[in-house]
Amino acid sequence: MPVIDALGTGADGHIFDIEAEFASADHPYNAARRLMDQVQRRYPDKPLAYSPLPVVSNFPALPYTTLNSWTAAAMPQFYTKALGSGTNYPLERLIRIWREWQARWLSPARAVIPVLQGYGAQTAMNLGAEARVCMREYGGFSVWRWDTLTPEMWEAIRNV
Repeated sequence: MPVIDALGTGADGHIFDIEAEFASADHPYNAARRLMDQVQRRYPDKPLAYSPLPVVSNFPALPYTTLNSWTAAAMPQFYTKALGSGTNYPLERLIRIWREWQARWLSPARAVIPVLQGYGAQTAMNLGAEARVCMREYGGFSVWRWDTLTPEMWEAIRNV
C-alpha cells in the first residue's frame, strides 16, 4: 500500500522502509523528494520517520539525507542477530557505523530511535542489554517484532 493510501486511511503517521521503498528506483533521491513533497502537501501534520539498515555503505545510493530533511526521525534497524549472528555487527559497532554516517551528512537525522531485534535468535538477556545501551545513548528504542517477544523479553525491556 503506498504511503499516501496508508495515511489516507487514518494512520497516525508513516515509517518508510528505505530499502524496500527506494532501492529499486532509478533515481532514489528524486523519487524520495517527489514522494515526500506529495505527502507533505496532503498530510502536513502527520509524523514521518524512516527505518534503514544501519550499514549505509551497503546501500550508498539511497536517499538518507533527503529523508533526514523531511522526517522527524531515523529509526536504524540495529538487528544484531540478523546482521551476522551478533559477531560481525554487535550493537556497539552498529552504533559507531550509524554515528559515522550521521557525522558525514549535511542533513543528519533530527532524532534517532533505534529499532532492536525482537525475533529470531534474539534472547531476553541480549535484548535487555541492548535496550539499556540504547536508552543511555539515544534516550529510547523500539523493537521489531512486538508479536514475537517472549514474556522474558517483555520483562527484560520493561525493567530498562
